[in-house]
Formats: sequence, C-alpha cells, structure tokens
Amino acid sequence: MKRLLATTAIVAGAMFFAPTAYAGPLCTNTVTVGSGGSVTTQSLLVAGACVAAGDKIFGDFAVGGAAPATGSASFTFLDPFGSVTLGFSGSFPQASVGTLHYSVGVSAAGLAAGWLITSLQKDFTVNASPNTTGPASAELIGTTNPLTSPAVAIDCIRTANPSGGSCPQVALFAGVDSLTIDEQLTTAANSVVTALSDTIGQAQVPEPASLAVLGLGLIGLGAVRRRV
Repeated sequence: MKRLLATTAIVAGAMFFAPTAYAGPLCTNTVTVGSGGSVTTQSLLVAGACVAAGDKIFGDFAVGGAAPATGSASFTFLDPFGSVTLGFSGSFPQASVGTLHYSVGVSAAGLAAGWLITSLQKDFTVNASPNTTGPASAELIGTTNPLTSPAVAIDCIRTANPSGGSCPQVALFAGVDSLTIDEQLTTAANSVVTALSDTIGQAQVPEPASLAVLGLGLIGLGAVRRRV
C-alpha cells in the first residue's frame, strides 16, 4: 500500500509541474490561414512574419546553404485544436546541403484549453534528377533548440530508383508550449528533393480543476492510511 501511495504521489506531483517554456516566434505581422492554405516562402522569410494555423503560431523562418528561398508552405490542421502539418514545396538541387529554421508555439487559446506540443514528425520527397535513371537518395536531420526531454534526434534517409528509406520519423517528448526547429537536408548526386513535411503533434494536459481534485484525493488517501 505504501508503495502504491508513493508511486501515485510522484505521478501526481509531476502533473502539477508547469510545462517547459521555450521562446515562441517573434511576430510583427501575422497572417491567419485556413486548413490547406499556403503562403510563399519569400513572404515567410521577411523579418517578423508569422502564420497562425489552427492553434499554432509559426515564425522566425530562415534558410541557409542550398535551401530554396522560393516555393510555398502549406498548413493542414483540424480546427480549432489539433496537430498541424507544415509542408514545404520547392526544388532542392542535387549534391547540396541546405538548412531550414523556424519556431512554432501554441496559441493563447490552445494553452488555455490545456494543449501542449508533444511530438514532431519529419518526412520529405526525393526524386532522381531529370533525364537520369540512376539511384537517388537524400538525408534529413532534425533537432530542436533548446533540447526537449528526451531530445529530438531525427535522422532519416529516402531513396528513389528503387524507392525506400527510413522516413517518416517521429520524435516524442514531454509537453512544451513552443519549439524552435532546425533541420538539415543533404542530397546525393542525381537527387532532387521537391517537398518537406513537418507534423507538430500535441496532447491535452489535465485542467487545473482536475489536478486540484486529484491532489485532494491523494491527501485523503494519506489520511486514511495513517488511520489504519
């Protein structure tokens, strides 16, 4: 009985801790999109540009290396609360290395309803270069900064001719209210990447009232235990 009470108290105590607070996007101009809506990559790269999609806010976009500054980004989600899939379309050239950086946070309404980010899934599409028939491959590495618990460490490969690989990959972690995401894409010779997709998953934490009831119940159990 003592072991049960101790274990229950530890679990309940963990539930009372506040989620890890990371720096959310810095926004001076926010565009709201419906599910399936898209914006140009060029508009995302403007300082202070953000996109509100469902209960998520995306911003702080930056690209480096051979990552294309043209193309578009689409946002697919369930209203009003739910996971959001961010899809990038463009043409990433062969034998190149490029980077993508952005931040995402849960909106005030989402946080009030108890939603936190708890997973990140990454995938991409690779094809052989035009007018070639040989094998093609590319590698996608994804991390977050600051580190989550456990840390996100996505490293997956896709191939074409033949089709295969280890994507998509999903990282699960303790709930956070925002994330800063970095990814690096490396293409081999004869390989072109035409799309990237990130799915920001979430879970709903117990409401404060429910936590209070649970705490009172544990106190009651402790009192009963002392009387026995």
